[in-house]
Formats: sequence, structure tokens, C-alpha cells
Amino acid sequence: MQGLVHETRPDKDGVEHAEIPFATPGGTDEVYALPTQAIPIIFLPGIMGSPLITTVRENRRMFLGQGHWAWRPDYSYTWMLTGFWRLGAADRRQLLNPKAVRPLEPEDADMDLLEDEDIVFGLSAQEAARRGWGSTMVSSYAPIMSYLESNLRRIMQRGKISDSTESVRPAAPAEWGTLHGYERLTDEEIEQAAEWRFPVYAVGYNWLASNKEGAEYVKRRVDAIRQDCRVRLGLQCDKVIFVTHSMGGFIARSYAQSYPDDVQGIVHGVQPAVGAPAAYARVRTGWEAPGFRITQFGASSEALVSSWILGANGTEVSAIFANAPGPLELLPNRQYGPDWIVVESGEGRAKRTLFSVPAQDPYVEIYGRHDVWWRLMNPRAINPSDPTQQGVTAAWGDYLEQLTTARAFHEELGAYYHPMTYAHCGSDVHQKAWRRVTWSLQPLREVSTGVLNRTPQAEGVRNARLMLDGMKGHCEIFDSSTAGDVMVNRNGQGVIRRSTGSSYRAWLGPPDGPGDATVPAHSGVAPRQHASFFAQMQGFDHQGSYKDPQVQQVTLYSVLKIAAKAQSLQ
Repeated sequence: MQGLVHETRPDKDGVEHAEIPFATPGGTDEVYALPTQAIPIIFLPGIMGSPLITTVRENRRMFLGQGHWAWRPDYSYTWMLTGFWRLGAADRRQLLNPKAVRPLEPEDADMDLLEDEDIVFGLSAQEAARRGWGSTMVSSYAPIMSYLESNLRRIMQRGKISDSTESVRPAAPAEWGTLHGYERLTDEEIEQAAEWRFPVYAVGYNWLASNKEGAEYVKRRVDAIRQDCRVRLGLQCDKVIFVTHSMGGFIARSYAQSYPDDVQGIVHGVQPAVGAPAAYARVRTGWEAPGFRITQFGASSEALVSSWILGANGTEVSAIFANAPGPLELLPNRQYGPDWIVVESGEGRAKRTLFSVPAQDPYVEIYGRHDVWWRLMNPRAINPSDPTQQGVTAAWGDYLEQLTTARAFHEELGAYYHPMTYAHCGSDVHQKAWRRVTWSLQPLREVSTGVLNRTPQAEGVRNARLMLDGMKGHCEIFDSSTAGDVMVNRNGQGVIRRSTGSSYRAWLGPPDGPGDATVPAHSGVAPRQHASFFAQMQGFDHQGSYKDPQVQQVTLYSVLKIAAKAQSLQ
């Protein structure tokens, strides 16, 4: 007589066990045990997706009741109201200094938070902490980690392909989006993948530091994870699979470039592969400029809080970005291509492009310049605590060092991708992102004559002087090349007056192309030519991408495809 069939699950110590109350009378109960060889799945979050702890004692006094935190994304409302929101640009610069923070180690996990999410995880809070899940932004990333942990345990059930695995063999794959390199998972591939166990880990990192430095930190954590698999979980373990979100893709690529033998494959999600103009726009406007759509963290209320925290204007954002190579590495690099900043005038049919930059090198033509009005960085915003000329000069020099670090990272990484790369991006016209940043000019009246300034000319505007920059998405520029005599009306008579030049207000335009509301499709699709499989998808924003059911399915499909090619350790 056939008895009951039982499956194992991890207890609070991570040990697999099955609860078997009594054997069926006259029958034999069966227990399905998981494989004893493993490929750990390591999730790498995006920028700001890793909480940070301050390592400078004096910085702890900045918060009321917040202790050692420097960045705490899962407590945005409380954290904003009691701490970060009241900090000025100088304090933000001091607190979020890449050399004054560190990421969370597994033992630093906020157990109250993990226990609150215990049902979502499918793991005990203790085991989730050991796996490093608390080192990431739980509210954004628990859904994908839980999904993978649960479904990779059930690739096959009772000798048959499970329903969850069948879901990544859809009857109409085009429902996922525009697919490149798609091949249906075969029964044989599923059986091969089912020979492995896939414990899901996560590694938060210092997103303020260079991604090269982040990759070296992840190397230390990967070695510890493989040791954990071998000793605590009792599994044979060698290579790992990275699943990445946004900036985490840079970390994984840099890691694989240095340590290719450690990596079985990489699944990239919404990676700003060649940079994103949103990084430029946010330095010039604030995290979400007035009038622009609030999209960074999905729900508009959450995004508004995040924009207040990260910087409501460019001065507050600059104080962080200018002193941290990690955020600077999200800027468009040379691979992004030319002419992504456009200056135009007029409206409707009269609209015309005056000029665009860069021609070749954004570091030289944009990021490294302080003498052009379309610059990235305001020298006086880099170190707000020292407004003296000497202080401003020193701050600019410090910024150029960070920029040099970012450029070196871009050049070393180049177009490298792991040979087993699977990737997806957002390419949605309803989730617009900056493909190009457009400055539109509005003529102002000249003070001395009262005459509306002349139609702007390309060369004059290119060389115009920056007169006023509110760092909120608009600035005023002055073109002295238009100086000369003009005829003005004074009480019905024409009178000659001397004009000193023309002034214009330049407005930074809203996102203009398909994407995920942060990364434009132009950058998101860059891995396509290097990937075994690539999906251009719709229906989600950047931060919430891994909460999307179809993105979760594409990720599971990708992991199974990668695992099916792994060489057995037994």
C-alpha cells in the first residue's frame, strides 16, 4: 500500500527536514530529498538598494534615535521624518561619504524587519539573515528572492515537471515581450537543472564606492557563501549564478571579468548598461524635479519621500554624487554614443536644434567642465561647508579624482559580459526615461532696452555665460555676442538704444523615450548582442521590476537555462 509523500524544507538553522507524523498503516511513506550539489544564487541590488552603516562615530549624532544608519531604504518614512530630511547638503555629503560607510554583513540584519516579512520569504528570519537578505532593500527585493527560493526547490515534484517550472515554458512566449535568442526549455534541460540545489543569497554593497571596489567586496562574500554551503548546509559547491538589478549588473560584470571561473552565469535586470542620462538630469534638477513624473520607487507617495531624502534640488544631489564614484559610474559613458544633450529653441514647427553634445567624450565635454552652462557639476555645490574660493577649487579637484575613478572603471569594464549572460530590460512607452536630455530656450527681455531678446544663434548660445542656476531644472544664460544697437519704441518714436546682449532661460525637458522610467531602452538593450537570451519587456518601472510576475518568470527561465549547462560535481 502506498503511503504519503513528503518534501523537505529548511528549518530556522537552514537544515533540510521533513515533518512525518506517522507512517500510513500498511504502507510506506516517501521523502523526496533535494540534491547534494549546489549552485548558489546571489542577488545583487541596484544603487540605493543596500542599506549602509556609518563607520564614523561623529556621524551618528545626525539622527534622532536612528543610531548607526547612514542609509535605511526600508524605513523611508520614519527615517526621513526623524533624520535625513532635515539634513542640509553639507551634512548629506558628510554622512554619505563612500569612505565613511559600509554595507551590512549578515550579522547586522534587522531581525524585526525580517520577521515582519517572514511569510513573504518562505524562510525563517534567522535563515534569511544568514543568507544576507537583510543586506538589501527588503521591500523591493524580497519578492524575487522568495520566488526563486521557492520555485527552484520545486523544479520537479514526484518525478514530474512542476507547475511553476511549466509556467516558464509558456504557450505564447511573446507575452513576455520582444525576445532575442529564446529557446524553449526542454525536458532534458529541466532534468539537468533539477540535479542541483539553488540556495538564494543576497549581497548588499557600498553603492557610493566604485563598482570595481564593490566587486572586490562581493568576492569576499562569495567565498564566504561557498564556505557556508559546504560546511553549514553540507553541499558540494563551486560556481555561483548572479541575479542583478540595475547597478548590480556592473558589479557582477566586473566580478566575472576578474574571477570568471567563479561564475556559472549572470541574469541581468534593467541594467543601465552604457549609462543613463537620468543621472545627469538629477544632478541638474534634484532627484525628481518639479513637474516631472515621480517614478523612482513605484508608488508616487514612496517616490516623493525618496526624492525628499535623496535631494529635492541639484545642490543636495551634487553634494553626494560629486564625492562618490559609484553614482558617477551611472552617467552615460562613451559607449552610450554622441549628442545626448540637445539645446533647442522655438516651438512647434519653428522648433530647431541649435547644437548637441558630446561629440565624442562626455568626460571631457560635459562632466569635467565647469565653464559651460550645460555642465554636470556646479563647483560650489561639491563642498557646501566651504564656500571660499580656495575651498571651491579644492572641491573641484576632489571631484575630478572621483570622475577619473569612474572613467577608469568604464574603460576597464568596456563591453565585457560573461559568456553565459541572460538579460532583460524595460522598453515601455508608458514608462518614459531620458534617451536625450533637452534644454529648451526661452528668450527674456533685456533690462536696459525692454526688448525681447533676439532669436538665439547656435554659436552664441554654445558660448553663453551661465548667470543663474537654481539647480531645479532651469537656468539663465547670457549671450554677449548679440550686443549692439537696437531700435526701441519710446512714446511712439523709434529710439536707438545699446543692448549689452541677449538672455535666455533654459528649461530641462521631461523624459522623452521608452524605457523603465529611469533607464532608457537605448541603454537597457545594450547587452542584447552579448546575451544568450534577451527580453525587451513592458509593464513595470525600474525599482519595481522584480515585483512583476513576467519578469520573475523570465528570471527563473534564465536561471534554469544557465544551470542546465553546469558540469556535475558528483
